Amino acid sequence: MVVHIVTGAIPSEIGNLQSIEIFNIVFNNFIGPIPFEIFNISTVQVISMVCNNFSGHLPSNVGFFLPNLQQLFLWENQLSGTIPNSISNALQLTLLNLSNNSFSGLIPKALEFNFFSSLSNLTYLKQLDLSSNLLNNILFDSIGYLPTSLEELYIDHCNIKGSIPRDIGNLSNLMTLSLRFNELFGPIPTTVGRLHKLQALRVDNNKLEGLIPFDLCHLESLVELYLGYNELFGPISACVNNLISLRYLYLHFNKLTSTIPLSLWRS
Repeated sequence: MVVHIVTGAIPSEIGNLQSIEIFNIVFNNFIGPIPFEIFNISTVQVISMVCNNFSGHLPSNVGFFLPNLQQLFLWENQLSGTIPNSISNALQLTLLNLSNNSFSGLIPKALEFNFFSSLSNLTYLKQLDLSSNLLNNILFDSIGYLPTSLEELYIDHCNIKGSIPRDIGNLSNLMTLSLRFNELFGPIPTTVGRLHKLQALRVDNNKLEGLIPFDLCHLESLVELYLGYNELFGPISACVNNLISLRYLYLHFNKLTSTIPLSLWRS
């Protein structure tokens, strides 16, 4: 089997394909900026350009002319600059993955707030992945403005500072919350206990402190609980017996003081 890797830049004439519905050029070696004409094809439903070498910024009007776009995958490229708020105009968007690029959060706080709050318009959005971008100045409190349709949220390896906002409990359909390898501090908010559909909570490798909240024991659907490499202290509550679906539990490198509850070893 011979695999051909396509290289070079994408010509602006790509915009002439005004009836295309799926644009998929993954795992190639395309270079240069992404032509803004791609984002003017109103019929397109899926744009997938992952694992290439695209560089430059996304156009400021991305999303304005994409009424049918449902999936946008740009991960594993070399894109930089800020993530345009205009992406929220693609109202049918369900999956958005911009991870492993060089997008930056080095912008005024007001604009950072507008990005998350603008996504509240995306009432079909189910997955948002911004991992491995330099979002160190992001106004993390605005995460509560994300749409309640969201099921998966990944913001790993982004150098995010600050505390986990209490509004995270508003994302009632969330099944995966992954905030690993950042610089988050403060307690785990008790409002996480309101995320009754949550299956994976990954907040390891941060600077979180305080007690493990009793409210986590309300998460009966929880399968993965990653709390390692933080500064949590105090006992491990016996209420972990309530986590009937739990399969992965990581508590290492904290300051916990109690023994592991015997109920955790039930068959």
